[in-house]
Amino acid sequence: MKKAISLTLTLVLALSLTACAKKDSAPEMVPAIPAQPVETTPAETAEEPQEQAAIYTTEARTVETEITAEDGTVVGNTKCTLNYLTTDGGEEMQAVCKTFNDAMDAFAAETYAEDSEFAAHSREVYEWQTSENIEFMPCYDEFAVTDTLMSDTMLSIVGAGSNYTGGAHPNNYMMAWNYDLRNGKFFTLNDLTDDPAALRAAIADEVFFQIAAESDSEMYNEDYADTLRATEDFNVYFQTGNMMTVWFDEYVIAPHAAGIPAFSMELSVIDPYLNAAGAALLGR
Repeated sequence: MKKAISLTLTLVLALSLTACAKKDSAPEMVPAIPAQPVETTPAETAEEPQEQAAIYTTEARTVETEITAEDGTVVGNTKCTLNYLTTDGGEEMQAVCKTFNDAMDAFAAETYAEDSEFAAHSREVYEWQTSENIEFMPCYDEFAVTDTLMSDTMLSIVGAGSNYTGGAHPNNYMMAWNYDLRNGKFFTLNDLTDDPAALRAAIADEVFFQIAAESDSEMYNEDYADTLRATEDFNVYFQTGNMMTVWFDEYVIAPHAAGIPAFSMELSVIDPYLNAAGAALLGR
C-alpha cells in the first residue's frame, strides 16, 4: 500500500516538474510592431490659369442708305449687312483684321454709299422715267452675309443680294471673300495650286456631271459646257465638312429664271492639284 502511494506521488511530482519545465521554456511574446505613419501625397495645388490664346471673331454690321433726288424724292434704298473681323490679339493680328475690314468698307462704299454708282444710277432712272411719264419705282439693293466659315488658317464668307434698277425684274447675286488669316491676304482657287488650268478643269468636270444628272438640265444655256471650260477662276466659298461651293452669276450659264447656279462638292475634287501652301490653308 505504501509502495502504491509512493509510486503515485512520484508520478504526480514528475508531471508537475514537466509542466514547470515547459512553462519556463516557452518563448517570450514578440511585441507588436508599432504602426508606421502612412506617407500621403499632398493635394495637388490648383494650376494657375493659363493665358488664353488670342482669337479672331466676326461681328455683323449693317449700313442703310436712303438715296434722294434733287427734288427730295426718294429714288433708292440700300441695306448692307457684312461681317467684320475682330481680335483680342496684338499688332499683327490687328493688322490682319484691318486689311479685311478695309475691303468690306470698300465693297460697301462701291455699291451702298450715297455717292456710289448705284445711287447715281437710281437718280438717272428717276429722271428718265419721270421725263417719259413712266411710273417710277424706287431702286433698291440689299445684301447680307449668309454663311461664315472660320478655321485656324482661313476665313470664308459668302452673302446673297438682290437689286432692282428699273428693269423688268430684280437681279440676284452672290459675293464671297476667302481670306488667309496667317498673312492677311485674300486668295482665290488659282492661288492654291501650281497648275490652275488642271484644277479648274477638275471643277468644270464636276459641275458638268452634276448638271447632267439634273432632271431639268435643258434649262442651261446651250454653250454652258464651253463656258465651264473657259472660266478663268471660279467663284467659290468653303464650308464645314470638307466641302466647297462654286457658283455662276445670273445669265452666265443659265437664264435669270434658273436663279444663281451653285454646285457643292467635296474638297477631294481639288486635292490632287493643291500645292503645299494650298493644302495647309485648307487643312488637307
